[in-house]
Amino acid sequence: MKVKEIAIVEMKVNLRYRYLIGLGVGQRPPGFWPEKIWNPDWDDIQVILDTLMDSTEKKMVLKSAKERAREDIRNRLVMGTLDDNFPTKDPGWDPNAPGHMRRLKKYQEWVQIGVQNAVPKTINWSKLYEIRQEKKESPTVFLERLKEAAKKYTDLQIDTPQAKVQLNLIFLGQSQDDIRRKLQKLEGEELRNLDKLLEVAWKLYSNREKEISKRQQQNLLAVIQGKGNQGMRGRGRGGRGLGRGGGLGRGHGGTAVPKLRFNQCASCKQEGRWKNECPNQFYQGNQPSQDQDIAKLMVLGEHSN
Repeated sequence: MKVKEIAIVEMKVNLRYRYLIGLGVGQRPPGFWPEKIWNPDWDDIQVILDTLMDSTEKKMVLKSAKERAREDIRNRLVMGTLDDNFPTKDPGWDPNAPGHMRRLKKYQEWVQIGVQNAVPKTINWSKLYEIRQEKKESPTVFLERLKEAAKKYTDLQIDTPQAKVQLNLIFLGQSQDDIRRKLQKLEGEELRNLDKLLEVAWKLYSNREKEISKRQQQNLLAVIQGKGNQGMRGRGRGGRGLGRGGGLGRGHGGTAVPKLRFNQCASCKQEGRWKNECPNQFYQGNQPSQDQDIAKLMVLGEHSN
């Protein structure tokens, strides 16, 4: 491949970056940013425009670029005539001549402006309205997603007061149901104040997270209490099927439990005392109680570990 052909290929790649800028954020590849330095001459630029655009798009770009050149000449930002600075035929500018190089740089600049201004940005408002707040997504992250979509798919200038009002309404309408119901109660200036919307949304979001954590701890307490109750089941005097003088399987086809004597302990089975007098009862029944106390402390937020 000849040096001239290599240069043209490189210029094509570089101008494609500039072309993508003109197409708008919505049509750029992810992570796009024009980092390469491009320096095509007049003929290179025509080849690149012919390669990347159809004839109509090229005419639109050159027309927009020429208008900008005319304005700069009228404002005396550049010297010479329009034909000198924005020729329709190859002027043969010598890159080694400072005056020619200055005109080539301005021509490149005007063409770049033409690409940015002449090629219309694709507008797709439906993309913005498709975005909904996810259940575990914070209000701030949700708002940033809305702003990015507005930049990418719409012509909203998000820093203008009009755009902020519109974003507020979209933020309100597409938040999670509980947050939306709360925001809908705001009135007047509060409804138009994005900071206020975020404040209310964040408060509800934080409370929701705390409630979820509390329910999880309550579920843990219920499980531990259930285990404790299961361990204590039937230990008391007269408990179902296991009380003094009772049988577990009586009338149910189960295996009968030996009856306790009148003065026999239900816990250690020794005679001469009852269960509530048994010194061994505390140690046998203490562990479930400890587990329940620990779980209660966790739910109440009093357990340091």
